[in-house]
Order: sequence, then C-alpha cells, then structure tokens
Amino acid sequence: PATAEDECFRSHAAFIGLVGIAFTGGVYLMTILRSVLEPFLWALFLVMALQPLASIFEAILLGIGRLFGGRQSCRRGIHAGTSSLDDEEIELASMPDGVTLSDGDMWRVSEHADVESVCTGCCPVLAHLVAVMCALTVVLSIAAGVAVLIFDAVVRIKANSVIYETGAKNAAHNIEDIVKDLFGYMPQKMVAAISDNALSSAKSILSDMLGEVLSHVGNFLIEFLMLGLYVMFWLCTPMPLNTQTERIFRRYLLLKGSACICYGICVGVLLYLLFLADVAIVFGLMSFFLSFIPEVGVIIAMILQAPVILFDSRLDAPFLTLLVATTGQLGLKFIFANIIEVKLVEHDTTMKLHPVITLLAVTFFGLIWGPTGMLLSVPLMAYMKACFLADTVPAAYRDPILMLLEGDRRPGRRRLGSGCGSGSPQGRARAS
Repeated sequence: PATAEDECFRSHAAFIGLVGIAFTGGVYLMTILRSVLEPFLWALFLVMALQPLASIFEAILLGIGRLFGGRQSCRRGIHAGTSSLDDEEIELASMPDGVTLSDGDMWRVSEHADVESVCTGCCPVLAHLVAVMCALTVVLSIAAGVAVLIFDAVVRIKANSVIYETGAKNAAHNIEDIVKDLFGYMPQKMVAAISDNALSSAKSILSDMLGEVLSHVGNFLIEFLMLGLYVMFWLCTPMPLNTQTERIFRRYLLLKGSACICYGICVGVLLYLLFLADVAIVFGLMSFFLSFIPEVGVIIAMILQAPVILFDSRLDAPFLTLLVATTGQLGLKFIFANIIEVKLVEHDTTMKLHPVITLLAVTFFGLIWGPTGMLLSVPLMAYMKACFLADTVPAAYRDPILMLLEGDRRPGRRRLGSGCGSGSPQGRARAS
C-alpha cells in the first residue's frame, strides 16, 4: 500500500509536471502572439504613466469649471431676484421669431434643475476627454522633440561624414603603429587591406542597418497605430485593473524613471565635457531610454556610442576619450543602478529581485518579445512574485520560489508588510 510520503511525492511531481506543461504552452502562445501583444503591452506601460497626468489636467479643468460655474449661478440668482418678468415672458423672449407658445410645446423647459443636471453630467465627461487630449498632446510633443533632436544629430553626422572617414583612417593608422610596436614589422599590403576592409565593412553594416530599419517601417506604422488606438480608448474609458498591478507598474515607473532621468542627464553632461557637444544630447537621450532595460541597456548604449567617438577626427586622442567616456558611464551605471536604485527598491519587497534573476528575465522576455519584453521584464517578474505572496499559495511552494527570486533564505520575513495578502487579517496576525 502507498504511504503518505508516496502520495505527497506523487502530488508534488504531478504539480511540477502541470506547471511545466502550462509554462511551455504559455511561452508558445506568447511567441506566436507577439505582434498582437506588443502594442497592448506598450499601451499598458504608457497608460500607467499617462493616467496621473490626465487626472491632473482633469482636476484643473473641473476646478476652473466650478469656479466659473459658481460665479454664473450667483449672477443668475441676482438676476432672478431683481427681474420683474414672469416665466411666460422669459419663455416668449427666448423663442425664435414666428414661434408661438402652446400647451405641450417642446420649446418649453419646465424645470431649471433639469438644465443644471444635464450640465452637471456633461461637464465631467467633457473635462475628462479634454484632459486625455492634453495628456496625449504633451506626450506627442515630447516624442516629436526627441525625434527632431535625433534627426538633427543624424544630419550632422552625415554632413560630417568626411570627418568620421578621416577618423577611421586615423584609427587604422594607430592600430598599425600598435602592431608595429608589438611585432616590429607589418607588411604595407596587409595594412592597406585591413584599412580598406574596415571602411567597407563599416559602410556595409550601416547600409544593412538602414535597409533593415526601412524594411520594418510598414510593420512599425501598423503597430504604432494600434498603440495609439489602445492608449486613446484606454484613457477615455479606463479598464478596471487589479490594484496590485497598477501599484507595481506605477512604482516601477516612478523609481526606474527617476534613476534613468538622472543617469541620462549625467551622461549628456559627461559627453559635453569631453568635447562631444554635437552628440551629447542624443546620446544622453539614448542612455535614458536604454537604461530602462536592466543591466543590458547601458551596455548597448555605450556600444552604440563607441564608433562615433572613436572615428571623430576632431578629437586629439579619440582612444583616450572613448576610454574616459566608457569608464565614466560604467561608474555612473554603478552609482545609479547598483546603489541608488537598490536603496529605492529595498523598502519595497515586491520589487526586490536577485540580479541573476533580473538578467535571466531580461534575456528570456527579450527572446520572446524583443525590446518590449526587455523593458517589461522586471515589472512582469514583480507581478508574478506578488501573486506568490498571496496567502492562498501554500508555504511549501511559496517559500522556495521567493528564495529563488530574491536570493534570500528568509522569505517568510521578507514577505511581511508587502504583497497581495499582507493586508488581510491572517497576514497581520502572522506579522505580529
């Protein structure tokens, strides 16, 4: 006969098998539905950021409406007290020429309260629509400004193409000198071949990148249109979301956004001090956006900057400038990502993840959804962790998973005061 231990092992094995099957099916669905889910997830990310802005605009509009509405009601009261006209004369005076008053006439408004109720119901709706339009206008203006800055930087780089070609040749000569110092001699034909191949390879890489971008313009426009529709309808008629979901996404946007803004400003100032004023703003913006991708985004931003710095012939020592820029950005990354963000997040146990788990999540979701998955990897993992923090999840399954996600052997203490079930009476009883 089977013992209790055998039954427990079978139940655990069956549960793990079902989880594996569900995980495999979920990954397959996420992969094939990427084109559908990407604009939806971007819209979710943008709506979480735009809803507070739209609420501010709506509060301002409603305040202005109440201010002027109160004054108009006072004026109506004064005129009502001093007017000597009766109701019939007021109605006749307000009617168009040639229209007579009769019983049951649709022109008659029986109660003044009906008009006020209609205005009271319409004003909040109108204020909400205008607030949504204002919030979208602010975002589109910022996006247009960023696009203009990027376009201006690309035009400048293209206009200074001779400078960068000269810098590439100088870099090849510097490499030649280094090789001569190391090995004593290098054939001139090999030097010329290396220089020509380097320039042609750089040009072919740039042309391939441009062709790849242009080939995806159609898909990008379709996804951007869907994104705009999602955001507009979502803001006009908000969908009811779980409070924990909204808190996680908005908390992540606040903490990560603050750190990324400061990091992008510092990178722009650093590049400006290194006599790279032409591209300082663009690379600062690039560092700001890419730093939202944990651990990997900063490295990508530094790699994209390297050719522009290295091939700038206006610099006296481009290799030294590149070394100083890279070292400075690594130092800034350590300060903002490993010190400031950790201090901001350590008080919110829901957002706390081990760096290895964060890197694994970035890689996994990036493989499935590309840049969208890399951007949303941390809030998605935090939401999954919040689901495991619920009191309905047995401790035998919850604690090992939390230990793995946090890298902490005391998940029971870490979960107190946070998570989905911390506000329940059972959670407070455990905390005490």
